Amino acid sequence: PYIRTFSSPETEIMIQTAHFYGVKVAVHCVNRGTATSVLSQGADTLEHGMDLDNAHSFRPPGRGTKPADPNDRRSMKELFANTTWVPTLAVFWKSSVLAGNFDRWNRIAETFKNALASGLENIACGGDTGAFSHGENALEMQLMVKLGADWRKVLRWATLGGWKCVRSMAWEGEEGQRRLEGIENIS
Repeated sequence: PYIRTFSSPETEIMIQTAHFYGVKVAVHCVNRGTATSVLSQGADTLEHGMDLDNAHSFRPPGRGTKPADPNDRRSMKELFANTTWVPTLAVFWKSSVLAGNFDRWNRIAETFKNALASGLENIACGGDTGAFSHGENALEMQLMVKLGADWRKVLRWATLGGWKCVRSMAWEGEEGQRRLEGIENIS
């Protein structure tokens, strides 16, 4: 079962401490309840998110999980206003093919389509290194296009989106924007 490893107060302290030292925080989770908590605490990226915005988002809790608030009907775009989503579609696809069970793939595919429909732009391509063979990273982009994303956006998510996820926090805010003047235009 998917269980939350750290409590909400623990993740809040971790995120605050990391940000104090100028370090970004990537959170790995699958369900909406955990995601809404860490997103409101300032997580910089959220990896996976299989059940963020589909029929499974509001199901009763399993062992060790907390259900999402059924009254919280914010769109993916609203949830990810300040955070980048890294859906890791290739991980779900590859694991589904190996297991011969496409339930998890169908759930992440539905979530990704809902994200596109909501207008979510804060997306980056990525995948858990080692979850599938190295050199197959383009599969993430192929799956995004197959699920309806414009290939130009996907190319942007694979380049600029990834850079935004890993760049130093020194590039953030007004001071960071001043550093960019004359160097590049990221808008």
